[in-house]
Amino acid sequence: MTQLYVQFDTGEGRITAGPQAGMKDQSGWYAYAPAPDRLPRDEVDYVVDDEFGTVIQYVTATAPEPTYAESRALTYPSIANQLDKLFHDIDNGTLNETGEFFTAIKEVKDSYPKA
Repeated sequence: MTQLYVQFDTGEGRITAGPQAGMKDQSGWYAYAPAPDRLPRDEVDYVVDDEFGTVIQYVTATAPEPTYAESRALTYPSIANQLDKLFHDIDNGTLNETGEFFTAIKEVKDSYPKA
C-alpha cells in the first residue's frame, strides 16, 4: 500500500494539503495515518508526532448509524482485493456464481439488501 503524506497546520489543527503519495522527505510533509473505517460524517481530530513525522487521524465523535449505502461501502472488499478475486476467478475458470468475486459481492448484497 502506498504511504500518503499531508501538510499539516499545527496552529489550526487541520490538514492544508494532501493526502497524496510521493512527498517523503519533503519539508513540511508528514506521513499520514487515516482513521480506519471512518464514515464521511464522523468528526475527527489529529495527533501530530514530530519525532516520527506522522499525522494520525482519529474519530472524536461517531456519526449516527450508517446509511444503507455507507454500510455497503464499508463492507465491500477493497477495489484491489476485488480485482485480485476477478483475476483468480478468470485464471481458475470460475468467473461465475461459484467464484470468489461473485461470492464476496453477493455476501455484502445479502447482508445489506435494498429496501
